[in-house]
Amino acid sequence: VRVGVRLQKYDIVCIGSMSSKVYTENQQRWYRAVYSTIAKKLEAELLDTKINTPVHDHLRWRLAVNLYNSYEYERAYPIFEELAALEHIFFTDDNNITSLVHQRTGRCAAQLFYKTLEYKYLEQAYVHYQKAVQSMVISLFTMYNLPVLLLEFGRILEDYGAFQASIDIYTRILTSFPNFRGYFDALYRSAIVGRHLASLMPESPAKDESVNKCLDIIQFLLEALPASISDYQIV
Repeated sequence: VRVGVRLQKYDIVCIGSMSSKVYTENQQRWYRAVYSTIAKKLEAELLDTKINTPVHDHLRWRLAVNLYNSYEYERAYPIFEELAALEHIFFTDDNNITSLVHQRTGRCAAQLFYKTLEYKYLEQAYVHYQKAVQSMVISLFTMYNLPVLLLEFGRILEDYGAFQASIDIYTRILTSFPNFRGYFDALYRSAIVGRHLASLMPESPAKDESVNKCLDIIQFLLEALPASISDYQIV
């Protein structure tokens, strides 16, 4: 197993966002300040809350989310980990809260990996994304959040070096969720990973066909480039 090359840095700030959104530096500073302020207020509330109760766990969940959104990943991750380790989560009646907690924990672990390049965080991200997919309950929420989860998981698999597994996930997104707002992001990633896999193939008509398909996708994207993909990245 080897760590794949990360070709496009991303960070999803909005909770439940259907695709990554790009913010200006001033916007990022403003959002970071807001989330940091909220986190401080939640920490104060936690001091007056009885531990090991649904209210306490809910406050910790909100604290971890706001710490993550203010880029304080080192502080957020231990809280996410503790919540993900709970056998039962009672602070909400959402059937998919377990999946969401694992997704958030994996997302935070991924950011720590990109920041520190410590391989243990990449492994933990992989485990939590797997659990997020496995624990997801079929509902309307599933149709909304599953493609987001799969797109993030595909990126983790790329970094993990599991390129065939990542392209299988991108293919699933493209075939099952044609109305997904991140559809073109998945299409772009499928072309990048497909081109890499083709480079590993011996010279053959199959390789030529694979390369041409990837080039066709990139040419198509250049005609109407999504905002989440810069022209610099695609060129």
